[in-house]
Amino acid sequence: MQNAKKAAKYIGRYLARPAIAEYRIQGYDKTHVTFWYEDHRTGKKVVTKQPNYRFLFNLLQYIPPKHFRMVGRFGL
Repeated sequence: MQNAKKAAKYIGRYLARPAIAEYRIQGYDKTHVTFWYEDHRTGKKVVTKQPNYRFLFNLLQYIPPKHFRMVGRFGL
C-alpha cells in the first residue's frame, strides 16, 4: 500500500460487499458457472468458466467462521 488512504479504501471494499457481485455471473448451465472479473495487474476484464464445485469452493473461502472479526476497532 502506498499510503493510509489507499489502504483504508482497500479494506473498506471488503467489509460490506460479497465476494462476487451477482451481475458478474453471466451464465449457469447446471454443470458450469461463467463469470467475469477484472485482472488488477493488467486492468482488463477476464471471462472464465468453472465447474460448479470449483466456483463454490472459491466462493466459500471468503465466508469467515462464526464470530470471526474481520477488522478490529483499533490498531490501524
